Amino acid sequence: MLDKNYYPMYLYARDFRAAAEKAGAKAFEVALERGEGEVARYSSVLYASAHEEENFRYLERIVKFMLWAYGGYKFYFYGVDEKLIEKLKKYNFGLDIHYGRLTEKNIALLHESGTAVNCWTVDDKKTAEKLAGWGVDYITTNILE
Repeated sequence: MLDKNYYPMYLYARDFRAAAEKAGAKAFEVALERGEGEVARYSSVLYASAHEEENFRYLERIVKFMLWAYGGYKFYFYGVDEKLIEKLKKYNFGLDIHYGRLTEKNIALLHESGTAVNCWTVDDKKTAEKLAGWGVDYITTNILE
């Protein structure tokens, strides 16, 4: 049974956009650099003024979703005020990602930005050793050796 308080991102985003547009919205974009120069992009709206906590909560969910869905190592923001960006940085998000999406280069870039990297689910010792050599901070596995 689903949690009765579960609020799927699709519905949350739809409701947030409608409320922000009704109150006066401003456009924003978030881009996440990943892989070898690939970029994932998300466009939406934020409240134009006030509503700082609502804007933060919405942007936080988008950032976490993008990291989970695409993986990556550097965010770019357009139309988001500096105060909100600093608040996101304050929480120092780590990255939890499937090991197959990591490269030695993007692990280094993540570490340069102060982001810890956890990868999952690595059940092969050779692969785990390679990832550890690349500097991954945490490895999730089903093997207790």
